[in-house]
Amino acid sequence: MDEIVEIYKREQHQKCFESVTSGPLLKWAGGKKMVLPFIVPRFLNTKMLMDGNTYIEPFLGSGCVAMSLNFPRMILSDKNIKLMNFHEQVKQRPDKLYRKIMKYVDRYALCKTIEEQEKFYYEARKKYNSLILTKGNGILHASLFWFLNKTGFNGMYRETKSGDFNIPFGKRDCPIPSLNHFKIVSSILHNSDLLHKPFDAVCEMSKKGDIVYLDPPYIPISKTSSFSSYLRYGFDENDHKKLCRIMNDLSSMGVYVVMSNSNCSATMEIYGKLKGFVFTEVETQRFISGKSSGRKKITELVISNQL
Repeated sequence: MDEIVEIYKREQHQKCFESVTSGPLLKWAGGKKMVLPFIVPRFLNTKMLMDGNTYIEPFLGSGCVAMSLNFPRMILSDKNIKLMNFHEQVKQRPDKLYRKIMKYVDRYALCKTIEEQEKFYYEARKKYNSLILTKGNGILHASLFWFLNKTGFNGMYRETKSGDFNIPFGKRDCPIPSLNHFKIVSSILHNSDLLHKPFDAVCEMSKKGDIVYLDPPYIPISKTSSFSSYLRYGFDENDHKKLCRIMNDLSSMGVYVVMSNSNCSATMEIYGKLKGFVFTEVETQRFISGKSSGRKKITELVISNQL
């Protein structure tokens, strides 16, 4: 058994390297690429690699951690149904989605001035906001989602109270995507059940021996900050308290739990009551801050139970 586990570890580390080399398909606030070396080793041990264990992530975002781990079975979910549609289209139809995206990339490349690029961006944003997501327009919706993510300001995602995407033009070139990149991510997602459910409902799907990674909207690091609300429905202090109770419940069931969150007193006030959990400071860097002065090295907390 030990030899099998060691082989599996080597294979997973190689997959992690390949995944991180290409990176996630999206730029996402709170992406975990910088802290993967601290997070991934917590999942790769003999106890967690037994047959039947499932990796579960209720706050998927770009999927950086899930794609790096690439477990044989994964349950991945996010509150943002438009984000989950993008992942579903990558999983099911990577070639078709890529071709649709390239139409926007090519059209954007024909813009001769920044003013033309800006006009095209806002036309695409208007079209995206006018779409009601259905099975019939999933590819079109996902292609616009990717394009706006790559050409909007700092790759951010934010919605108004009515549900419209309202990030302004980013004044930058659009990267040329790789079809192979889409196919790699698609192959990883084929191990996964992609859901759009509340975080508590997703956590309830776990059983003893499963691995749950939690990356919720972070607790504000200062009193002048507000709780994250990149969607028209946010994630507030009560949600964090509820998540803390769920973490205790999961741990008592024998579920492996790892969480990322901000390193501040408010985090400890809520999650410091966890029983049998270890709090580890890790250094990372903000790249998605709206102001260049905010893109600096900070510390985050990785909170994990010890079963």
